Amino acid sequence: MVEQKESRDSDRKKIRRLVILEVLLFVTGFAFLIWGCIRQDHGVLHEADVIVMLTGCFFCMGLVIFLLTRSQRYLTESAFEKMNRYYDEKELTELWLTGREELEERLLRQKFRRLENGYYTRARFTFWKDRVWYYVRVIEEVDVVSAIQREADRFDRMGKIRKNFCILLFLYMDQVDEYEKETIRNFGKNGIIAEELLQQSPCSLLVVAVDEHTDTGYFLDIEKKKPIVLYSYGSEMLREIAGIKK
Repeated sequence: MVEQKESRDSDRKKIRRLVILEVLLFVTGFAFLIWGCIRQDHGVLHEADVIVMLTGCFFCMGLVIFLLTRSQRYLTESAFEKMNRYYDEKELTELWLTGREELEERLLRQKFRRLENGYYTRARFTFWKDRVWYYVRVIEEVDVVSAIQREADRFDRMGKIRKNFCILLFLYMDQVDEYEKETIRNFGKNGIIAEELLQQSPCSLLVVAVDEHTDTGYFLDIEKKKPIVLYSYGSEMLREIAGIKK
């Protein structure tokens, strides 16, 4: 913990130093232009002065651009480490769910439409995403990892060309142990981080492991509602399906 804190402090200092240097270089580059304009107003601007002015200005601005990319890298790495720590420590959200057949009936009551391939689908308008398309799959499973891989491949074969998909995968299992919970946590964490930092994912997959003996579902909820992150919409829909208002 002490080493992590020292590393975070070191990263913050690096970012602050880079920002200060960027500002100084920008001011210096701008000063070269001012210097040239002043000499021109006094009628003493020579060809060598123009070369010095332009070289100094472009050199400083080039360094500013280079340092901006480095600052962005440090900021991204810092955000990644922060999110990684947060979701490693975050408890999984527990949902009280009914049996598999009762859950499928609940989906129909909530205006989901059942497709021939076993998915339940529904679209909802949102201000930030236009429409979000929800696809829900309810299956019995014994292995979380193989189920995620199989269902992801299955959805890819459907050939959907729209964007803004939320796939909600309910895995009804005989027992949900620490291994399953840790797998759910890591998968959800990676999905959230990829969406928030890259912001390029047209699809989000949320996995709920349901213990059939207790009717308790486990999934990794997002830190807070974020209108540009599909995982956030999926989390909201999961709570709605379970009858929870947040």
